[in-house]
Amino acid sequence: MLKKNRNHASINVFHRRMVSTRGLVEIFATGLTLLLAGFSQVNAQNDPKPRPQISQLGDDVVSPRSDTAIPAAAGVDISLGDHCSPDYWIVSSRDCPQSGKQCDWSCCFDFFRFRNSDGCLRSGNAAEFQASLNPDYPVCIVVHGSFVGWDDVCHQSYHTYRWLRKACPEKPVQIVFFSWPSDSSVFPIPHHTITKLGRMAEYNGVHLATLIAHFPPTQPVTILGHSHGTRTAVSAMHLLGGGCIQGRYVADCDPSRRFHLIFAAGAIDHHWLNPGQRYDRALCRTDCIVNLINHRDIALAFYPLRAPFARQAVAISGFTRRDVASMGYPASQINEIDVTRLVGSHHMWPHYYRYPQIASELIPYVYFDHGDNATPYMVPSEDEPPVSEPASTTAATSRARSARPYAIFRSAR
Repeated sequence: MLKKNRNHASINVFHRRMVSTRGLVEIFATGLTLLLAGFSQVNAQNDPKPRPQISQLGDDVVSPRSDTAIPAAAGVDISLGDHCSPDYWIVSSRDCPQSGKQCDWSCCFDFFRFRNSDGCLRSGNAAEFQASLNPDYPVCIVVHGSFVGWDDVCHQSYHTYRWLRKACPEKPVQIVFFSWPSDSSVFPIPHHTITKLGRMAEYNGVHLATLIAHFPPTQPVTILGHSHGTRTAVSAMHLLGGGCIQGRYVADCDPSRRFHLIFAAGAIDHHWLNPGQRYDRALCRTDCIVNLINHRDIALAFYPLRAPFARQAVAISGFTRRDVASMGYPASQINEIDVTRLVGSHHMWPHYYRYPQIASELIPYVYFDHGDNATPYMVPSEDEPPVSEPASTTAATSRARSARPYAIFRSAR
């Protein structure tokens, strides 16, 4: 009996030590991740071109945190530009409530427009933003990740616009950059910082879905999320699919609207889109999901340590065969592109937009141009042998491929 009690005591001591060790590893790993991510961010900002700044000329120009709004001008021109003459909007939710309250989009968001003729960001308002959207052309919304300040938003939006437009300058698309306060919640314990920013990114999906609900009816929308911006994007799609985020709902903007999702360095668990999981309603409204895989992303290598029972990030593992089997037929909407050889161990967004090859791969999804043709071969289910398919397929072959259930199309870069 005494020996049995000693064994139980030894097991309890061992369990406590394991829990304590795991906690220390989580703190160390998260801190290392933040350090590496920050180092990557500094190294990535090496483009000598000037970044756009908010103009200080004139009385009608305000700072990004001002509540002042410009009255909508009559006959606002449509926001269409190209890589030589950028024309895009930055919509900021940095002054919006970040928990417990859903606000009116016309008074909460800050709107800024950059046009090459101005050479700077100029403040606008909701009416002017709406008037500049042409329902005949698709919209691409780009959502940044964590630890991105306003100066970085200005810098990255300019280069991201030119990166996407240069890949296909002959086709029109409207690009909007969605900015959330990803640099506002920093705690002494890095683990708490990551957790807080993840929940904040999720809640800003409420604001993003509210913004999309005011787009012209039937206008197709692509959401490109990076890192925690992926969580904002999939959260918005979960809401628009009838789901709930932190006690908030958003009315379906238009049942006929088409949506594409693009995950870059996706910082979400790979199983969160499965039925019964956190964002299981996202696939209900999404025509296509593109997941950029980077097996060597060093900032996401420690992602499973952020919480007990957390899974690998979708950018590291991709959607697994178990995920595919759980999703069923909707898994045929998923396309995965391996960018490991290009991006390597880097995580920050500038390491993605420096490669025109990646933008070329995203053209069919951003421009809504025959997305089913975009990938060379298919990842089969577990009971099927690998099947190689040519990089370019006919329309008939493409339709046959997209009709197959339980498959994810994947290409390697």
